[in-house]
Amino acid sequence: MTVDRQLEFIDQRFKSGPKLVRKKNYPEIFVVEFKFNIDDRDLASHYIQTIPVRISKNSKYISGLKFLSGT
Repeated sequence: MTVDRQLEFIDQRFKSGPKLVRKKNYPEIFVVEFKFNIDDRDLASHYIQTIPVRISKNSKYISGLKFLSGT
């Protein structure tokens, strides 16, 4: 299991090279990832369903694009 919090995104649009300053914080979310062997999928699913939070698929890349574009 990994937990990502205090995510920061950097807008790379309109630049010819990497821009490493002017980060934007996205403090409102955190991402919990569960990694398991495919053979353990049923067992992992059982345990994950016991966690009292909304479970959904997530892409930090897509979340960053949406956050930076204001959508």
